[in-house]
Amino acid sequence: MFFINYINKMLGMVKITVEGFFIEKFINICTHRNIKLNNAKRLNGCILETEVNIKDFKRLKDVCKKTKCRLRILEKKGIPFILHRYRKRKLAIIAVFLIVGLIIYANCLIWKVNVNCEQPQVLSQVSIELEQMGIKKYAYKYKWDIDYIKNEIMLKIEDITWIEMEFKGVVLDVNVKTGNLPPEVINDKEDCNIVATKTGVIDRIIVKNGIKVVEPGTIVEKGDLLITGLITSEVIDDYFVHADGEVYAKVWYSKIIQVPLKENKFIYTGNKEVFFGTKLINKKVFFGKVSTNYEEYDTMLQEKKLNIFNINLPIKFYEYTYYEKQTQNINRTYEEALEYGISIIEPILLEEIPVDSQIVDKRNSAVLVDNDLQIELIYECLEQIGTKEKIS
Repeated sequence: MFFINYINKMLGMVKITVEGFFIEKFINICTHRNIKLNNAKRLNGCILETEVNIKDFKRLKDVCKKTKCRLRILEKKGIPFILHRYRKRKLAIIAVFLIVGLIIYANCLIWKVNVNCEQPQVLSQVSIELEQMGIKKYAYKYKWDIDYIKNEIMLKIEDITWIEMEFKGVVLDVNVKTGNLPPEVINDKEDCNIVATKTGVIDRIIVKNGIKVVEPGTIVEKGDLLITGLITSEVIDDYFVHADGEVYAKVWYSKIIQVPLKENKFIYTGNKEVFFGTKLINKKVFFGKVSTNYEEYDTMLQEKKLNIFNINLPIKFYEYTYYEKQTQNINRTYEEALEYGISIIEPILLEEIPVDSQIVDKRNSAVLVDNDLQIELIYECLEQIGTKEKIS
């Protein structure tokens, strides 16, 4: 509704007063003829103040004649009136249209390409690939198939695990993430060892091929040798085999949180106030005074661009919202703080535990630190931690 009213004002709106003894009849006839009276208000029993668009304003002459009311124009708003005012200044009007046209054309071009990546080498490779494809400064931004470009870059640069491209106005943002390559697949004919994937205490080892080098109860670190593929013998020369087996170890996951026994917490009342505004090029304008009587509040600003025929015009609309909140004083007992802290960190901790991991124990500890309760939650799990590593 806000956007419709704003467009109507741009297309031409006339603010008027209607004076007469038959104001109710005037309103009824306008309603019957679908003449929209916007922001209508009675100043007194005989005077009505309202706004109508240009098309409906021309139809009011007959309504005023029937109701014997007198109409007076207070204000004219909108582009048609501005053009009429400057109708003799043709060069100025042409210049305005040229400027608007240039702004629209400039908004269709790429003015900057931002490539974001943690690895400088990959960042450089992506920048070169984009430039070779023609995606660079002053290129037309609507002719590219973004999905196709992302796939091509990922095929050409193996280190990339994820890439996202998004136009933000005249700027193209390219976010690139790299990661460790998946482990090399080792077939059953290649010589390999079995090493630990994480730190833990060995629980049991099932050797199918090779020789175990650790015993149950041994503490191992990530990368330590568990089952070797090197077979030694006093009779024949040493030789290598494809080590195979399962190694289970106890692994611990933990999280720590501090919960205040006394806390001032904000809660939302559900009340809110909304204001609207617009932005043309670099100037932001709000309709009315953007303020609130709430003592405590949070604010949220939503932005929308005006898009016509798939062209983003340099006009933005804003919705500015105040959310009222109040301070609530909370006093927790030791047990309440312990329960509250565990309820927060337990879901996070469970997300870190692999699906195939077997939880064998769960425990927590808590200690008072000043006015806070420091809580540690620990999960003991039984996991298969062995992985094959090719012997070079």
